[in-house]
Formats: sequence, structure tokens, C-alpha cells
Amino acid sequence: MITFTPSQSDIRIDVEGFLIMKQLYRLSAVLALVLLPAFLGAQPHRSRNIVTIPWFTFDKGSDWRYETSRGVRVTNRVSNVTLRSLAKAPTTLQSQYSNSLHIGITFNQRGNNFIDLIPTKDQPPFDGVVKSLDMWVWGGNYNWTLEVRLRDLNEYEYTLPMGNLLFLGWQNLNLDIPPAIPQSEILVGGVKGLSVLKFRLTATPSEKPDRFNCFFNTFKVIT
Repeated sequence: MITFTPSQSDIRIDVEGFLIMKQLYRLSAVLALVLLPAFLGAQPHRSRNIVTIPWFTFDKGSDWRYETSRGVRVTNRVSNVTLRSLAKAPTTLQSQYSNSLHIGITFNQRGNNFIDLIPTKDQPPFDGVVKSLDMWVWGGNYNWTLEVRLRDLNEYEYTLPMGNLLFLGWQNLNLDIPPAIPQSEILVGGVKGLSVLKFRLTATPSEKPDRFNCFFNTFKVIT
């Protein structure tokens, strides 16, 4: 068996090499701290181009139709459902669109009562990749919820909550589009946006059925 015992000179060379490497490491760290801010400052600033698109203005009641759950009260063979565009809402809203869409409905009894608000014309897809949706709603302190139903490029449908209407006056309701909802095709390329199918207003089961009113004004798409 052959053994090797390092000499004092070998040990000294190893120690000197280690010290040299340590000094080089410190020098490189100092240079990085000095040069990195200058490098980052030289990079071009990239800002996200945010585009807000007014998609529905609710100027005309004739642009919409409705469907309801069972139990809508009928008087003299006329269903007690109101769907009309008004120039004046209950309170002032600072908007370039003067008209607001009034939705009024009366049911016979408590329960999971709802009304769907559906565009009379098929809607084209939104332009670009949608980040969020934004809508102004007047609430009369009714315990109802608002949802929007969307369709993606693969014809799948999604119902997303926009908020509760248990407030009085105008309020801005908005939601972020979940990243899991596809808005582009990797293989084919390009963007095929989402489209709106309808809005749904739903009463909580304990809410009084005899009266409900709300107003819509300006539904926006943020891409």
C-alpha cells in the first residue's frame, strides 16, 4: 500500500490558492453590486397597455330580452316584469351614457327566484385577452346577486359572480377573469376572446318576493 503525505510547500500552495479564489469571489460580488443597478436602468421600460372598452351601454331596453324562473306574478294576464330604458335613474351617476336599464320584477313566493337578462343579438367575442369586467349597478338594498355567463373559444360556458346587490345607490361591480379560462390557442395561434351570453339576477331564498328593482349602466371590458 502506497501512502502520500503532502509536504509543507504543497499545503502552503493550497492555502494561497484558496485565499486568491476568496478574494476573486469578493471582487466579483462587489462589481455585481456596482454594475447591476446601471444595467437595470439601461433596460427599456415595458408598461402594460391597458384598454377599457364600453361593451354594453344599456341605452335601449329593446336590446335585451328576459327569462325568469317559475312563480312570476301575473296580473290581468300581464307578467309583472319591467325591462325599459330610463333617462333618469333614482340617483345621479356620473356617466357619459345618460340612459340606464331598469329591471323590475315581482314573484308569487319566496325561493330561488331569478331573472336572466339576455342580449337580443348574438355577441361577438371581446377584443384581446380580457383581464377584468366592470359594471355600474344601482341597488335598492335587495338581497340579490348578479352573475355574468361567458363562453370561451372552445364553446365552454362559465358563470362568474359580479357581486351582491345588498346596497343602496350606484356601485361599481367588477371581477377578474380567472387565468384557467382559455382565451388563446397555442397550436393555431392568435387570440379568440370570450363572449357574453347573459346576466343573471338571483334572489336569496329568504328575500321578500313582492318587489325587486335595479338599474344597469355601462358594462366595460378591460384588456
